[in-house]
Amino acid sequence: MKFEVRSGDHRRIIEIREPPNGWEATCDGRSVHVDLVRVVGDRYVLQLDDRRLEVELSGETESVRVVVGSEIHAVEVRQHLPFRRRATAARAAETVASPMPGLVVAVHVAAGDTIESDQPLVTLEAMKMQMEIRAPHAGVVRRVHARPGQDVAGGQALVEIAR
Repeated sequence: MKFEVRSGDHRRIIEIREPPNGWEATCDGRSVHVDLVRVVGDRYVLQLDDRRLEVELSGETESVRVVVGSEIHAVEVRQHLPFRRRATAARAAETVASPMPGLVVAVHVAAGDTIESDQPLVTLEAMKMQMEIRAPHAGVVRRVHARPGQDVAGGQALVEIAR
């Protein structure tokens, strides 16, 4: 699907495809693998091939405020609703990400488990402190990305939950 993105005087047409291994965006003849994982609230980690950006997205569906580092961009997006809804439902809203870099000490769920809101999903250790990562809502665990003994980065996907 294609949609138009405007920021200031810049206008781009971006085509989004969903090959079997995630999302691919093409703009000006260049394609990149795209992944978007919600960290907390409006904060996300946006992965563009090997480039990793921490971004803050807020606003309505057609007018979005994007904060990358200290830069603030007002972005207007048209004909993107199916992508945003789908991305939000499939990736951001249902993916629980690591809030910090750390070591996975324990994984408390498995794919197919029915879970309750606030149920422990993963225990992380960083700086000799342990933190339980809990389910933001009830649902069914669709996929577990973490395993005990694994080092994870801040914003890295840990568990996907379907409502």
